[in-house]
Amino acid sequence: MERFLLTCTRCGNTEPFDVKGKCGCGGTFLVEYDLPYLRKSWNRQSLARRPWTMWRYRELLPVRQQASPVTLGEGGTPLLRLTSLERRLGLGGLYSKREEINPTGSFKARGFSVAVTLLQERGIRKVAVNSNGNAASALAAYAACAGMEAFVFVPMDCPGLIVEEAVHYGARVFLVDGLIQDAGRIVGRGIAEQGWFHTGTLREPGRAEGKKKRWGWKWRSSSAG
Repeated sequence: MERFLLTCTRCGNTEPFDVKGKCGCGGTFLVEYDLPYLRKSWNRQSLARRPWTMWRYRELLPVRQQASPVTLGEGGTPLLRLTSLERRLGLGGLYSKREEINPTGSFKARGFSVAVTLLQERGIRKVAVNSNGNAASALAAYAACAGMEAFVFVPMDCPGLIVEEAVHYGARVFLVDGLIQDAGRIVGRGIAEQGWFHTGTLREPGRAEGKKKRWGWKWRSSSAG
């Protein structure tokens, strides 16, 4: 099969990879990789020579041009061992992953690095998102890195620093008198009216794939999964 495909989580339908997030049945598309191929072409030694960012796992991201992602250095965040809480809960090992060290201050940077890379590969130049905060600043940052126009819609109670950050990145920011769902409806209308691509949660597969990489990968001698 192809190196990656889309598989619907509801009906199991499989389609060639694209940047659509929903199946005709209404289910969500997730990416399925050709893991047997990766086992033959990928190994621990190749990882050791790569930069310590999310893109060291580029074979497990659905991009065409793996050598030129839209990246700001996301990923590679450290684990902090919580020894006191380990003892209190009787656990053998408990860690907190320092995702606030990512560009724009949250794990959202991972998802938008992949999403914007996929959209750039397809010539998409206008992107939009509805957000309560972190997704707005992340899209604004990565769209700026890719030279895209970004439009973000946030509720009026969104923290002012995040709004200011998105503006400084060059995004067009709109405060919505309502909830994030109301902001999402505005973005939905703008797909046809304004020609932008909706990068909201599960609207395309890139964000989900980028978020997966914060969990890392366990290596076994017989596989690269």
